[in-house]
Amino acid sequence: MMERVTQKDILPLPAYEKVRDDFRKEMIAYKKNRRLFVGDAVTIVFEDKKTMIFQVQEMLRAEKITDPEAVQYELDVYNKILPDEGELAATLFIQFSDTSKVREEAKRYKGISRNTFLVVGDHEIRGRLDEMSAAEDRAWAVQYLRFPFDEAAKRAFLES
Repeated sequence: MMERVTQKDILPLPAYEKVRDDFRKEMIAYKKNRRLFVGDAVTIVFEDKKTMIFQVQEMLRAEKITDPEAVQYELDVYNKILPDEGELAATLFIQFSDTSKVREEAKRYKGISRNTFLVVGDHEIRGRLDEMSAAEDRAWAVQYLRFPFDEAAKRAFLES
């Protein structure tokens, strides 16, 4: 299991504000090799502890959350996005071109999680919608996927 984010990993908001610009630049560079563009409107970002620290810091900043219990709640939520042993976890983003027609455009992406997969050698690893995401019958702008690897696919991945 991937190591989870703890309160020790999170900077208090005043300290985060001081380093935020540099940290954001670092994370943009870091995510560059973790991001896949699928067509014009879909992006997939593979998540790990470092990306989650950034997500949590930004959420705490946006919501001005400082209470330790509220911080822990956010950590508990975001830690569920991280992959378990033998899998990759990703955030799938859909960028709707016309925000006034999101409902209509969303229909085009219905079931996208069922049709998202990775090819590793001869192995096709289908994404499955994480419990954090909405039901399969709707398309949300942000969805969380898991890609479970069997042993053969894991070896192929590590050897590639």
